[in-house]
Amino acid sequence: MYIEFEDSDGSDLSDYEPQEKPKTYKNKNLPQSSVSKKYFEKKILTLTKGYDDWPELGLALNVPRSKLKSILSLYPSDVLKAKSLLIEKWLETDDNASWLKLSVALNELKEHDISKYINETYLNSSKFETISNA
Repeated sequence: MYIEFEDSDGSDLSDYEPQEKPKTYKNKNLPQSSVSKKYFEKKILTLTKGYDDWPELGLALNVPRSKLKSILSLYPSDVLKAKSLLIEKWLETDDNASWLKLSVALNELKEHDISKYINETYLNSSKFETISNA
């Protein structure tokens, strides 16, 4: 298995083993396999590195308030862990999680630079994240 993507930190997911047959994704929805979720969690965390108001992001992404309260009780002062769990819960609960939804949410929260980057990189581009067999 190999993973193709252009990423500034040069990371890969070679240590992850898929539970299902790897797929190639040619749309803008975020894939729902466990390999893909971990990859996109990391990618989204990197993109939102300077944004710490994770509860507002959760509300903008329509993550249930009960999940947000649970995250807050688990990590009241650890923003990185809380945001990571928020992204995980969003990907688990939204079958149609997409770059567009994330971009719109960040734009609503006045995070225009991150939103613009997502739009230019993932929505207005022929580059796609690809997971396939080698």
